[in-house]
Amino acid sequence: MEKPILVLLAGGNGTSFYPFTIHKTLFPFFGKTLLQHTLELAHQQGFTELFITTNDYNHAWVEESKAYFPSLSITAKKQPEATGMADALLLFEAEIGSRPIIVKSAADITDASLYQELLASATRQDYAALTVRTVTTYFPGGYVSVEGDRAIELVEKPGAGNEPSNQVILTGHYFSQPQEFFALIHEYKKQAYSDTLYEEALNALMKIHVIRVVPYTAGWAKLKYGFNVLDMTEYFLRNRITPSISAKAVISPHAVVEGAVQIEEGAVIHDFAVVKGPAYIGRGVVVCQHALVRESILEANCVVGFGSEVARSYLGEGTKLHHNYIGDSVLEPGVRLGYGACTANVRADKQNVDVVIAGKRIPTQRRKVGAFIAQKAFIGVNASLMPGVLIETNSTIMPGSVVFTSKKE
Repeated sequence: MEKPILVLLAGGNGTSFYPFTIHKTLFPFFGKTLLQHTLELAHQQGFTELFITTNDYNHAWVEESKAYFPSLSITAKKQPEATGMADALLLFEAEIGSRPIIVKSAADITDASLYQELLASATRQDYAALTVRTVTTYFPGGYVSVEGDRAIELVEKPGAGNEPSNQVILTGHYFSQPQEFFALIHEYKKQAYSDTLYEEALNALMKIHVIRVVPYTAGWAKLKYGFNVLDMTEYFLRNRITPSISAKAVISPHAVVEGAVQIEEGAVIHDFAVVKGPAYIGRGVVVCQHALVRESILEANCVVGFGSEVARSYLGEGTKLHHNYIGDSVLEPGVRLGYGACTANVRADKQNVDVVIAGKRIPTQRRKVGAFIAQKAFIGVNASLMPGVLIETNSTIMPGSVVFTSKKE
């Protein structure tokens, strides 16, 4: 059996990832970018050839990273415009030729079992296979109706109550003979351009050939909106934590470290600080006296100042706190909070929190949601950020301010 080529889709401009300035594929978790985690997993699964569509944000990173994977032949091409999955895949049509491929989004994170199941489809000589996941609540993605283990029809974002099944399609697709799929994309592209060309061609392929569905039940998270960093944080804390304390970390005998906690070199946990797992404490992080960190990721060189609490949150590199409450929030690198500033994370009416991006309300499907603060923003003393607030890069929130989300239109 010929080993399939792995095609990673890492293009797109990431405008939905507002207010964050780091491209979603380069967002770091446990000190490594999401792309690095993906490449490492592909390498571990024995792929030898990888094609990756890139953009102006991540192309240089991919080129520089080739040296770290000498046994993995990596070819990167920039996607000129963010025009969807179909155009991204077509960038490599000539190079792929008649060879089998596995297509995956670089904005998703999965366990090794996803690749193993798709490679098993190749061994069984399936014509094509799609990874699906059973959901119990509405997910804003593509749903596939099935008969047995055969995919019948893909419906993109049908809306709650209109789902053809409870099977959501993930971006993990195997094609044994991709030329016919390419031809269908070209055919639909001639008729009328759409950013759903990939899905339209896939639907047409289902009517011609048997396409298997491959259930995936292990950990999974996807970055699309900024609040999805909370999902990704949960994924890493549940699935990738290595409980350990570096010999080069300093832990006070009066500190409490409980549960699955990974503490990197140079970290300092002061007297009477409490760290409850699952939690990741990056290089050079300082957790000061009487601070509490739980179920959170703290990237390198963060300072959690005296009396602060960080709960179910992500703190980017170099973030500095001083007697603050950060709950269910995401802070990009270099964010600073003055004394007493806090993030509210539950609405007064206890309803799920929405965020507003470009005037459009996006449901987070979460009851607890704090703030999303972009790089180098400064939050003044005693400022309060209400649930779902988005703070742009380099913003200054004046002391004593109360910041609300946009009113419903």
